[in-house]
Amino acid sequence: MVRKPVVVTAMALTSLWTSGAMAEVAPGVSLAPHRAVYDLSLADSSNSIQSAMGRVVYEITGTACDGYASRSRQVVVLEGESSASTTDMRMTTFEDASGGSFRFKAETRNANAPPKLVDGEAVRRDGAVAVNFVKPGRETLKLGDAMFPAAHLRTLITGAKAGKPIVEARVFDGSEDGRSFYDTLAVIGRADAVSPDPGKATTDKDELTKRDAGASDEEAAAERQRRFDGLFGTAAHWPIAISYFKQATARSEALPVYVLTFDLYENGIARSLTLKYDNFTLKGELKELELLKAAVCE
Repeated sequence: MVRKPVVVTAMALTSLWTSGAMAEVAPGVSLAPHRAVYDLSLADSSNSIQSAMGRVVYEITGTACDGYASRSRQVVVLEGESSASTTDMRMTTFEDASGGSFRFKAETRNANAPPKLVDGEAVRRDGAVAVNFVKPGRETLKLGDAMFPAAHLRTLITGAKAGKPIVEARVFDGSEDGRSFYDTLAVIGRADAVSPDPGKATTDKDELTKRDAGASDEEAAAERQRRFDGLFGTAAHWPIAISYFKQATARSEALPVYVLTFDLYENGIARSLTLKYDNFTLKGELKELELLKAAVCE
């Protein structure tokens, strides 16, 4: 039987949680509006998974003053010796500038099953998160305190800039059924910077189309790398590995549900994704990246 992977929404990119207290995000950290496409493939697995393929499309807009809106879609197809499974999840969110409220709507489809809909709003108040559901039915659920994804991502960037090697986080992102959060442990590596060769990189669409048309797979991959390096410029970035644990489990006794590794840039864009589950690993390659027009904080 093929086991379905946990769907990672908003790149799960991301609540500093220390001694039970939530830390505030440092001022001056903002996320770049952008649209990114990642192709998923099987990196390694046990005998239960023979092949895997999929795609993640992620878009974020907004500012640190007005809040951040995101849209994402993730499709994953896993094949075993005698069965296959497809998971298709679409999600939209809006997180206010203070990190105090988080609106989310998700639709998950699996083959031969009715779609699963979740629609609600989570609000942080008095050291707790209250989730008000509209779908699948009207209900209010109270959870412990947690950060929402954009605030957590900004906190990771703050920690990385400060040279912190470890960031522990409790994160609520509305994924799956929206009824729980994850305790996470992020390990942050040393900073690096891109040094692009401006003579080899271009963003002209006609020129890029000509290059791609006659390029081999290796040449196309190298050209994409140069293209992305040109977009990133000399922005600092850090290798990060985040382990996701189910809530209220003893860290010393539990294994993570999955581990997400990626290169995180100081503008919030992720490259070189890897999703490691207990019996297989998916690799995510950045295929497309479009920087969207950024509004100005007033």
